[in-house]
Amino acid sequence: MHTGKATAAGSRSLMRFRRARMVLALVAAFWLWLGFGGADAVGLLFASPKDLVLALYAGAVLVPVSVLAGLMSAAIVVADRPRRAARPRVEPPQSPDLPHRGQVRIPARPMKIPARPTRPPGIGRGEDSIAS
Repeated sequence: MHTGKATAAGSRSLMRFRRARMVLALVAAFWLWLGFGGADAVGLLFASPKDLVLALYAGAVLVPVSVLAGLMSAAIVVADRPRRAARPRVEPPQSPDLPHRGQVRIPARPMKIPARPTRPPGIGRGEDSIAS
């Protein structure tokens, strides 16, 4: 039986894992953008000296911060990876009428739908059915 503390600690660990995985994905996206020509887009900011200083400062901050964030999130992802055995396995209740997992029950014969009965002409259709 699980206590409230164990469940809360497990959900905190899972939340940390998910956040670290998202940060790792964002850092990877940043480096892919930078590698595939993002630096050229930043180079367009060099029109004035003020933009040049801002772009150099942003690059000097973002690159080391992204490296540190990527390393930290990778360490958290490795350390807090949820184990398969730790997760409870829930199976649906088995009934003798239901097939086993991976099996499909095929009916022996398809049901034949009877043809719709036809009415004689003049009965229940249009003006012919109205008695004069």
